[in-house]
Amino acid sequence: MVAMMERDQGYRSDPFTRKMEQLYLNIFVRQHSINNMIVVFRDDEEINIQQCQEAVARLRSLRVDARAAHIWLGNMHPANTERIRPLAVIGKLDELETNIAETILLVSVFRQICQSLTVDRVELHLCTRESMLQIKRSLNDCLSQFGALVTLAEDLGGGL
Repeated sequence: MVAMMERDQGYRSDPFTRKMEQLYLNIFVRQHSINNMIVVFRDDEEINIQQCQEAVARLRSLRVDARAAHIWLGNMHPANTERIRPLAVIGKLDELETNIAETILLVSVFRQICQSLTVDRVELHLCTRESMLQIKRSLNDCLSQFGALVTLAEDLGGGL
């Protein structure tokens, strides 16, 4: 991450590495917002409809960014694929997308019953909370792998 910030202050890498960095950063900058949302669902007993709508919007934005990175890495030129081997990151992005899709469904259903005080609401809140924690784990894994891939691409430099 420090290398990426240093580069923004002057040095510019090749277009391939810049694109990869941008895809990484698009996901990275959403991490704080997603973590805040997770805290709300973890710590608050009462969630309102607006919070559910905001959660779905944030999750959809993260999903779009993860999907864009997934597609770009999957469509890389075979020579670049051979040099940086992005398959682990592609797998992590796929896992993240799946977790996000499941959580969007849970939050969408939860939004319909979030104002009621029923056993179903409590159970769905617990399921949603666990699903969001899974996103957090998946997001951390994905960013770790993706960051390492960006670093590798930087190290290889113009050879890609």
